[in-house]
Amino acid sequence: MDRKKLLACFILSLMLLLATEEKVRVEAGFCWVKLPTFKWICLLKTQCVMACNKVGYRDGKCMGIPHKCFCQVPC
Repeated sequence: MDRKKLLACFILSLMLLLATEEKVRVEAGFCWVKLPTFKWICLLKTQCVMACNKVGYRDGKCMGIPHKCFCQVPC
C-alpha cells in the first residue's frame, strides 16, 4: 500500500475511534455512558432503558455505530 492510502486509512481509523467515545455529554449536568454489561447490538430503546434501570441509572438509549446501550448519569 502506498503512503497516501496508508495515511488515509490511519486518519479514517482515528476518526472512527474518536467518534465512538464512551462518554458523551448531552445536556447540562447529565452525560451518557456506555453500559458495559449490554453485550449485543442495541435495537430497542426499551431494552436499553430496562438494562440501565437494573444497574441504577435513570434512562437509556441506543447510540453509536453499531448501536450500543448508553445510560444517562450525572456528570
